[in-house]
Amino acid sequence: MIFQLPGSNLISNYLMNHFLKWFLIVLFALLAVVFLVDIIELGRRAASKEAIEGHIQIQLAVLKIPLMIEKMLPFSCLIGAMVAFSSLARRKELTVFKSSGVSVWQILTPVIFVTICIGLFNIFVMKEVTSATTLKFQQLEDRFFKGRTGLLTESGLWLKQPDVKGLSIVHAEKILPDPRFIQLQNVMILLFKEDNQFIARIDADSAILDHKEGYWNLNDVSIVAPNKTPDFIDNYSFKTTLTPKKIQESFQSPETLTLLELPGFIEMMASSGFAVIKHRLYFHSLLANPFLLCAMILIAAAFSMRLIRYQTRVTTIVIGGLFAGFLLYFLSDFVFALGVTTDLPIILAAWAPAIASASLGILSLMHFEEP
Repeated sequence: MIFQLPGSNLISNYLMNHFLKWFLIVLFALLAVVFLVDIIELGRRAASKEAIEGHIQIQLAVLKIPLMIEKMLPFSCLIGAMVAFSSLARRKELTVFKSSGVSVWQILTPVIFVTICIGLFNIFVMKEVTSATTLKFQQLEDRFFKGRTGLLTESGLWLKQPDVKGLSIVHAEKILPDPRFIQLQNVMILLFKEDNQFIARIDADSAILDHKEGYWNLNDVSIVAPNKTPDFIDNYSFKTTLTPKKIQESFQSPETLTLLELPGFIEMMASSGFAVIKHRLYFHSLLANPFLLCAMILIAAAFSMRLIRYQTRVTTIVIGGLFAGFLLYFLSDFVFALGVTTDLPIILAAWAPAIASASLGILSLMHFEEP
């Protein structure tokens, strides 16, 4: 029979508020440091560019904040839980709870409940803000620091190719899936001078990218220019600097999509013949995020609870817990990278770090609970 301490609801609320307080303190402290680093980095990048004012750099740093919060949640849960549990142990509150018959699991339940709520809030609510601000950040970054090559939408593929003579816009209604090359169907190319003056429009039934030679090879072509008679050509080569890698990397990154938008975008990219491993991995990592946060709580508890028994080893235990948590988090990033670059199954790459971390934490706590 599980022991129920009188007034346990009050204790649960106390534990939840205590953890939440330290979680928010740690989160805002980390956010302040990251924001300062981003400002410095953006200033360094802007030093080599012209006409990038200071308010643009601040705007970019602010737009990046929601994405940084998403990335810092595991660290905030780990450090916040370590500080919260350590303070309870130093004040003998954990000892009082234990001596009153409250198990470790009863102590952790309200904290894990709050952590699950944080994870669900992140992927269903905060993700809406993160995707919008990250997309705006990337658009401004592309405008001031680098050029965006293309965009894949429901209307087809749009590609932008700037060069020394001006600009060309390539639109295709469909992309044929072929691992050897990129082949477009129902192609339209708009040509502009440097001053954005329209030069000509090229229409073709199909286009194959020969990135080694640097050309689009067009078939069944019509060329229309202002004040000129249209030209109809069977085959036409149009110079390009695009490569398959540049085209795919220019599409929307998974961070700019919400949890509900990701499946549709993945299906659209897959039907267009592009690799979707990174987007699928990100989708599953979002689903696994609440479990990863809970795993960080279990790791923090596995080390912090030892302070009840080993009061003289506070520094060693706390540092060991932080190191273990950080190591497991970076290992999860490493496994994610393996999932992108190798044949490691997507489900394994996304879920294994959270499951392995939680299992280690549970085993450690079960050992702690032994009399």
